[in-house]
Amino acid sequence: MQGMDGPSDKVRSSLIEPILGVADEPDEEAERRLEATLDEIGGLLEGDLVPSDWAELNEETAMDQLAAIDAWAALISSAVARVYAPASPWHRGVAGWAKSVAARLRWLTYLLLIPLKAVAAALGANSYSIGVSFPWGISVGLSWP
Repeated sequence: MQGMDGPSDKVRSSLIEPILGVADEPDEEAERRLEATLDEIGGLLEGDLVPSDWAELNEETAMDQLAAIDAWAALISSAVARVYAPASPWHRGVAGWAKSVAARLRWLTYLLLIPLKAVAAALGANSYSIGVSFPWGISVGLSWP
């Protein structure tokens, strides 16, 4: 089983650059940059989801794949936090996420559900979830009986 590698350090560095200085940008420009970054993350994530036989996961490979899922979730959340994370005073002139940003987050969580379902089964979890919450982004959860 090949499985996911997660985002490389090079990807992690390069994807944050376009939104590093976004805090002082107008809301529309900040959200436009975030959308572009989330699109790029999605393309890379799709590439990392190479055809795999997710039923072949054992405990060791499931833990490795869970780490890759968590790394993708953290990259997504880092991008979201650059634009929406709380600051005092709140620096955005609009409330909440743009609809287009929310749609991209749902698309990304859908991509992560494919391997997460297999990981949960291999690790004997009785439930799994990917939560989308404002303002931080996404989080991955597994629970056991």
